[in-house]
Amino acid sequence: MANELVKDEIDAQSGRFEFLKQALTLGLAGLAGTAAFFTDTSKIPVDTWSIWTIIVMGIALLTTVAMSLMGISVYANLLKAISTGDAPDDFRGSLISHARSVFLAISATALAFVIYAGAQLANHKAPASMTSAEAIGVARRAIVAGGCETTFETLTYRSNSISAAFDSHSCHRHYVVALDRKGGEIASISSVPTP
Repeated sequence: MANELVKDEIDAQSGRFEFLKQALTLGLAGLAGTAAFFTDTSKIPVDTWSIWTIIVMGIALLTTVAMSLMGISVYANLLKAISTGDAPDDFRGSLISHARSVFLAISATALAFVIYAGAQLANHKAPASMTSAEAIGVARRAIVAGGCETTFETLTYRSNSISAAFDSHSCHRHYVVALDRKGGEIASISSVPTP
């Protein structure tokens, strides 16, 4: 008899259980994605609006994970209470409350993400009008002025600069020239000896 009651309860609560499992996965993935902001200092926002939306996202994601874990625990306790003949009504209400809390936390996360994305799009600045060929030419002229022939390797765009890397077999050096992305002026030239 108890096994049939447990089976019936599993059938009745399977949707909430699946929701809590998926929310847990989504919350943990969201936390990992939010943590990715802090792996590269160039990705960390500097404006107050973006910082606060990331903080709200982090809190909402932590709430999602915590409420999902507690909801799954309540689900297990509900099944145990039914199998031992205890009154499961308190557990049912608690399971519903946890599912609602998770839904609200996910909604807050989504809203914060939309606000963050909107702020990033609104603050997005168009890249400088300097073309790749122009950047390579400016960087190459700076190195050639030192009397070295060069071979172009890579061009890297960053938020505020463009870096061009060259090899010089005649001078036995590897050069990296950083250009200001807005004006195209040379910010720095670094070199290391090559064998």
